[in-house]
Amino acid sequence: MFEFAANCSTLFRDYPFLNRPERARSAGFSLVEFWWPFADPSPSASEAAELVDSLAAASVSIACMNLFAGDLSAGERGILNDPSRVEEFRAAVAAAVSLSAGTGCRLFNALYGLEPGRPSREWDACAMDNLAFACDSLAAVGAALVIEPLCRTPRFGLPSAEAALVVVDALRRDGHANVGLLADLYQFSHVNMDVPRFIREHAGGIWHVQLADDPGRGAPGTGQAPVFDWLAALVEIGYAGVVGLEYMDTPGVDPFDWIQRWRAT
Repeated sequence: MFEFAANCSTLFRDYPFLNRPERARSAGFSLVEFWWPFADPSPSASEAAELVDSLAAASVSIACMNLFAGDLSAGERGILNDPSRVEEFRAAVAAAVSLSAGTGCRLFNALYGLEPGRPSREWDACAMDNLAFACDSLAAVGAALVIEPLCRTPRFGLPSAEAALVVVDALRRDGHANVGLLADLYQFSHVNMDVPRFIREHAGGIWHVQLADDPGRGAPGTGQAPVFDWLAALVEIGYAGVVGLEYMDTPGVDPFDWIQRWRAT
């Protein structure tokens, strides 16, 4: 059976970030995940140490962490396909390698980023070069990379699960075995995908899962998405990875009481 991880970038938002791992532990989680937790691609030694200490104090482990994806508050959603930001991306990979040693995190998520006004071979080539670099760098410390399509984001460089699988297959053909798909089921629901069917057909390529209800991106039960059907499909294929709870707290709603209801089904 898979485990759940609390996403500390979307949950427990009433608490300072470094206190959220402890909140996750208090809510019953031994695993957490989060977006890049620093403002810059290269955190200072003290920033990295604070993160490591907060995880150790809470006795939680990181299941997956995003690489630096630019300024999310300004609308950026990744930088790995931007030829003008190669240095930033590779600095973030180097920081991730160091964080892997300090935190034990063995899975990192690389977000493509928005495309220029029209498709560009230069940007596509930059993305593949950066992904290969990330795979090689992470492999050296026993870590791996996942790639996440964002079906809800206009002009995102990897707009579908099918496109992401093409990239994963291309990297594997080039000898990079430590790469797989991050299946964000909330993203998939936006394009009316038959999510259980996709899970069954691509079981071997799914290395990490995230979910939220739709609409609203809240906890399962706050929207209309058939989240329990998605989880049943994961059980059916014997998925043994982690399911990240990447949804927003809803005022007045227990964000985790649905888990007991699901386990009772």
